[in-house]
Amino acid sequence: MTTDNNQPITSQPSETAGGAPAFVQTIVKTLLCTPLLHRFSSKNVMVIGFTGKKSGKQYHTPVTYVEDGPRTIYLTTDSKWWRNLVGGAPVTLTVRGKRLTGNATVVDDPAEVERAIRGVLQKAPKDADAYLIKPNLDGSLKPAEVSRAVAARKKIVITLDK
Repeated sequence: MTTDNNQPITSQPSETAGGAPAFVQTIVKTLLCTPLLHRFSSKNVMVIGFTGKKSGKQYHTPVTYVEDGPRTIYLTTDSKWWRNLVGGAPVTLTVRGKRLTGNATVVDDPAEVERAIRGVLQKAPKDADAYLIKPNLDGSLKPAEVSRAVAARKKIVITLDK
């Protein structure tokens, strides 16, 4: 499988703290990038593509995301790939079968990271395992578990191009 500019779609190493193994990420990326198959898994998951700052290689990885208005998308990650986005970086996204471009920035303010985690879990509660959070029976989150997740993650904010 290749991107629009015939670059191979490569895998990132497995994420920590509940991230999916590389072979699962490859399957998800294939589903999300295939025009008719993306419907099976693209409700809360997209593929983000970026260029490695040191290697210059193109990377693509599936992530759970939240739309925050018509031109803003955010996500959180505990994987080290976010370092490629420090200072802002152009990204490509495959969202619900559509190819989008934008600029990503890294936010490490704990209050913003917590807001992002809560937003993702509100939209995709089953992702709590990936954050090592076990919701209470009433759906509320344990503060200590949220704090631990906040400390381990960064928020990525993507402003879409017009």
